Amino acid sequence: MNYQGLVSFLVLIKESVVGFSAVACRIVTLGQVVLSSPRMTIHTSPRPGWTISASYDDIRVEGLVLCVDDQKRLIVLQTPSPSVGNGPVMGKRDTYDILILRSEHLREVKTIKEGPAPPCPELNIHKIEERILLNERIQQEKLKFYRPDVPPEARELAERLEKTLTGVVWDQPNIVVMEHTVISPPYKVDNVTCNADTPQAKQQADYVQKIVSRFHQDRVRSSAAEK
Repeated sequence: MNYQGLVSFLVLIKESVVGFSAVACRIVTLGQVVLSSPRMTIHTSPRPGWTISASYDDIRVEGLVLCVDDQKRLIVLQTPSPSVGNGPVMGKRDTYDILILRSEHLREVKTIKEGPAPPCPELNIHKIEERILLNERIQQEKLKFYRPDVPPEARELAERLEKTLTGVVWDQPNIVVMEHTVISPPYKVDNVTCNADTPQAKQQADYVQKIVSRFHQDRVRSSAAEK
């Protein structure tokens, strides 16, 4: 698969599944804001292998150009994921964000370094299809939190957990996080338990407890401010 084909494939996957992740990458789209000049034109676009920095609206982006589709005016940029080392990617390194940018919306483009085009990775279509199905199931699980029988407090806590963690599911009446952490009613810090004895599972449960604690502290402060 060439670079242009890779761009088209990434766009197809991005449009099909929210939150798709493949080859340790998260796909982020920044293509909705039209900027004022100066804009980068098709003739001045960087090449694969270059490291660039640019402004996209008020966002400053910097990273390695993976591929450029001149016909669709798309640039795929690889940047280090800001979430590395935090809850959502516990134990996972070398994680990157993949930015799909419209070249005509970039401005103040600076070439930091020119280099050879990176090798195009082999794509395991079977694994990608499995990942798509998994994400569809994840989205279906998220919808369960919006059923009428789910307590509002449980729903709000789940929304907070989903900001930094994956695998948050509703197993009535409990919230289950990453399979091994269970939050039972009334969803306080003392209601967080771990159903596994592995160090990683216990670490995840400790992390969830901290989020639950902050969640209730914020609720108390918000309630006090309204009085």
